[in-house]
Amino acid sequence: MKLGEVFNQLAYGELAQLKITELVNGVVGAESYPALIAHVNMGLNALFKRFNLKEGRVNIPLVPGTLTYSVNTPDVFKIERVYTKEGWELGLNDEADYYSCFTPSTNMLRVSADVVEVVYRANHPLIVLQNGTLNPDLVEVELPYGHLQALLYFIASRVNNPIGMGTEFNAGNNYAAKFERACA
Repeated sequence: MKLGEVFNQLAYGELAQLKITELVNGVVGAESYPALIAHVNMGLNALFKRFNLKEGRVNIPLVPGTLTYSVNTPDVFKIERVYTKEGWELGLNDEADYYSCFTPSTNMLRVSADVVEVVYRANHPLIVLQNGTLNPDLVEVELPYGHLQALLYFIASRVNNPIGMGTEFNAGNNYAAKFERACA
């Protein structure tokens, strides 16, 4: 889907009554882009962290005598699987498995066998303004349509939650609850 579709869903739906999505000739005005992009990026981050929506793969060049390696990609959320050069999947964080690999942190891997490929849960690429401009109809959002409603609820929750108001009922908390239900 395109970012323009996300903007339009917000403008005609969850954020229709708010100035942040002021419509200009039927589309979200460019002055709203920076704020909306920040919310979209946070929502995509939350969904890609919670669900395995995108996988990345990286080969680890082994160094004799080295047991711990950094998975040096900026989009790592969680190491999901590890394979040997022969294609065998190794256990992950399994104390009972002698050949298991361990993840002491999100992007670190401790190995006991010849690991060649690491498969990890990846994040969505960051959406950014290019030279202060953006055409939302050209920006691809790599999100399955089945997760679009959850993204819209997440954004509406962030926009509607007043600062310092955490325990009182408000529209933001209502949208946060809808986000959690949509994710379940």
